[in-house]
Parts: sequence; structure tokens; C-alpha cells
Amino acid sequence: MATFASLLLVLVSVKRGYRIGIVTRWGAACGISLHGELIARALLSMGHEVRVYAPTLETAGRDWHHVLIEGDPPWVQRVYGEVDEVEYPEGGYFRRPSDWDENDVIIVEGYHRLPWRALEPHVREVKRRGTATILVVHYAFPRDLEPVLEDPSLWDVVAVFDERFVGMVERVAGKRARVEIVPYPYMVLEVDYADRPSYAEGKVLLFSFGRQPPHEYVDYLRGIARLVKRKYPLVYRVVRSLGTIGYQADWLVVEHRKLSVKELYSALKGADIHLIPKWDHPGIVVSSTLAQVLYAGVATIVPDTRYFETIPDGLEESGPVIKYRLGDVTDLVSRLELLIKDEGLRRELGRRAKRYAWERRAEVVAEKLLSSI
Repeated sequence: MATFASLLLVLVSVKRGYRIGIVTRWGAACGISLHGELIARALLSMGHEVRVYAPTLETAGRDWHHVLIEGDPPWVQRVYGEVDEVEYPEGGYFRRPSDWDENDVIIVEGYHRLPWRALEPHVREVKRRGTATILVVHYAFPRDLEPVLEDPSLWDVVAVFDERFVGMVERVAGKRARVEIVPYPYMVLEVDYADRPSYAEGKVLLFSFGRQPPHEYVDYLRGIARLVKRKYPLVYRVVRSLGTIGYQADWLVVEHRKLSVKELYSALKGADIHLIPKWDHPGIVVSSTLAQVLYAGVATIVPDTRYFETIPDGLEESGPVIKYRLGDVTDLVSRLELLIKDEGLRRELGRRAKRYAWERRAEVVAEKLLSSI
């Protein structure tokens, strides 16, 4: 049965797009921010009016994952203070913006540093007035999900990325929440320039980027070292925005700088194989890194951790990436060797990657998110 909020949205949309407020991180190198940004820009491109309510840089910057990578557009307001993991959901603040009550839809990107107790009464008030409310679940653990689902009726829709999250919601709220699977959106960006350094001439160029802890590179470093000893012509280019990886080799080139998204896509286009260093996580998680870069269309290897467990494998399931067993360098080497030898397989993986990302592009996901109300 249609809710009052959904009926209201149908009537409103006859004359104009929705006015949508999104509570989210913004402009930072983390999965919550990327999700919020992709959805917001997709909704704008679809003709909706979007307002983003983001955390202050002072409070968000206390988290290692929150590194600002760009400035704010005029429709982003920084109105709330994040909390730390221990005090969540208490503490922090939410300074109610002047246009809060004008929204037809409020989307809350739920995560474990959101000042939920401060935000909750403001969500509840607009909900009573007929505003549609959507919770996007980024929580990895039930302990962090529980506070926002104490009253499941507060949400018209609880949006989750896959079936694993459905199970967690049901453990916390039973069948009382209306759950919809809305996949994590993938970035789609076209670039013409392939950044391939001259030192990679005549070699197979492997590439990684980011600021993962150095120990997460161990499998790749050991695996490449073995292959170099077997006389494979390899060079491993690593671009890091923070710190070193504490290793040196003739076949390793480490650059210390931040890449813009266009620069990143150009570097990926210039590479032969993309290696994503991402060790395991005890909770339920997805890889925003993969969502950001898969459309670049380069053959990609990932560890078989929880970040990638819903992604089909490229060797066994015709998926967009090749997985190896984390910590098993022999398994990694066998897959790397296969890709190094088979340029056709690399091209095929690149085609699958672009298709997989295109089918999950932000516009498709944003439409599904709104249609779930």
C-alpha cells in the first residue's frame, strides 16, 4: 500500500523534480562520501534540486578515513559535528539548516560517526510533516545499526547494498523495517589520455594507488619479486598520497602525490594490470575503491576479502575482476602470471569491468533509490 509520503511525491513530481536533502560526508576519500557525491550529482543531472548537509571539516578530519580531496559546491552546507566510535550515537551536534523543512525527500547516509541522537528529532519532525525518509546503510556491524533502527517506522525505506546487509537489518529490526536492495553506485568517467610512463616501455605495467597501510602491499610485493626472478619484464607503479611502503626494488616506482580523479583514470588507462591492496574486515563491507575505478577498464586483481565477496570472479564466474586468496602468494602469482601472458584475457576483463560498472552507474542507482519510496 502506498504511504502518504509516496503519494505526495507523485503529486509533487508532476510539476517539478524533487527537492532532496542528503545527510552525508562530502568531498573526502572515503566510501560514504563517494556514495553521497555520486548519488547527489546523479540526482542533479536528473533534474532534481539537491541540498547536501555535511559534517564540519574539523570534526570529520579526526577520522583517518576522512581526507578532503576537493572543495564544496554552493549547495553543500557543513552543519553537523561527527562523533567518535565510542560515544556514537551520542554526542556531536546538528545545526538545523534553514532549508531543511523544504525538502520532499531526506536521505541519510548512516555510518558510525553520525551524530544520530542530535539528528534524530529533526528527521522525525519532517517525517511527521510528510517528507519521505531514506536510510542508506553503511554500517558494518549490528551494534552501529541498532540506534537508527530503534523505531523502523521512522524510515520509508532502509536501503542496503546487498543481501548480506538485509540479514543484518533483520537481525536488528526483524521484519519491521522496509528494506530495499539498492546497489552501491559505480563512477563512470571518460578520459582520452593514457598516462604510461616512459620507464614502462617494453614492460608489463602494474599499478596501485591510495594510502593503504604498507602491510597490505606485502602479497603484491612478494608476488612481483618472484615473477621478476622468473625473468618477466615487470614494473610496479604505486602512487601514494600518504606515507611510504617501506620497500625498495629496481622494479618498484613509488610516487608521493594526490591524484585527481581524471589523473587516476589516466594512470589506470596507461597500466596493464591494476592491483587493489585491501585486507580483510570483520564486518559487512563493500569496496568503494572498486566502485570508483572499475569503469577505467583495466584488468584488476583483488584479494578474496569481504570487500569483494559479492563480486563475481573473472576466472570462475565471468566476473569483472580476478580474485586471489589473501595471504597466499603462490595463488596470487599463478593469477598474475596468467594475466601477464594473456593480453587477450586482460582486454576481456577490461570490457567486463566497463560493462559491470555501466550497469551500476550512479544514474541507475539514484533512480532505483527514489523509486523505492
